[in-house]
Amino acid sequence: MQTIAIAAVSSQTFSTTLNNVLYNFAIYYTQNGMCYDLSIGGLAVVTGQRIVTGWYLIPFTCYEQGNGNFFLLTENNTLPDYTQFGTTQILIWLTGAEISTAVAAGLASTPAIVPYAL
Repeated sequence: MQTIAIAAVSSQTFSTTLNNVLYNFAIYYTQNGMCYDLSIGGLAVVTGQRIVTGWYLIPFTCYEQGNGNFFLLTENNTLPDYTQFGTTQILIWLTGAEISTAVAAGLASTPAIVPYAL
């Protein structure tokens, strides 16, 4: 598991490279909650999607390589709130192997990770 730094601001963009793959994020507040855009290797895969706590940020249909996935974990399974980013809400990356291990141990289900206490 790797923590990805996100700022406690209402709108941000950032890039990260994991397992030799470039991920570009835009995370922003809308009247419907926290949303995000995501491109992988320069290809847009998500635009305007609402962030759901403990749910895959890379859509399951794009997860064919089993490279890994991002999750926003929140304390007490609360709704995403940018004012809590980096404190009680964290963005994490799990490799495909870590996801498989969590599912096998009953700590997670497919396709979502069950949020746990930070």
